[in-house]
Amino acid sequence: MYLSNVGENILYKNINGQYFEDVTAAYGAELSGYGTGSAVADIDNDGDPDIYTAIYVNGDSKLLINDTEKSSFIKLKLKGVISNKDAIGAKVWLYKKQTNGMPPVLAGYREMTCGNSYSPSSAKEIIFGCAEQVDYYALIKFPTTKDTIKADNLHAGETLVVKEMEGPKACFINTGNSILLFLKS
Repeated sequence: MYLSNVGENILYKNINGQYFEDVTAAYGAELSGYGTGSAVADIDNDGDPDIYTAIYVNGDSKLLINDTEKSSFIKLKLKGVISNKDAIGAKVWLYKKQTNGMPPVLAGYREMTCGNSYSPSSAKEIIFGCAEQVDYYALIKFPTTKDTIKADNLHAGETLVVKEMEGPKACFINTGNSILLFLKS
């Protein structure tokens, strides 16, 4: 978790889901000034989130590249049709499959958001950290559709595009939206 502040910015690391530790200096994330916000995206497409933080006054903005060597991630790129094309408001639950007939375990939850501070907007993708050689599945609920989509057999290192709707109906809706946008402009 990265906090942009007026003054010192702070990077916290989640320690086994128990507490957060200040790792700002250890990761070279020291910045100070009038921080107007941060945006998160996987800019080098390696599956881990990178951070761009903007300093408005008394400092320089900085791009913090996350250099994790493992491919211990599952990335979902959501594409809305009825809801909105960026799938803002979509909810995703990631479950770890268990062996020996045990029920699945919730491994993570994310919600697609738009902005997260004064003006920046993070990438429209959802990234989960996960264990390698484990089977997962995700349940995706788009904001305006009643159905929940299940993405099964997910593994570490995968990027998956999940569309709210496909086929002729999705094509018809997308075409109609494009025509409306054209007429409005």
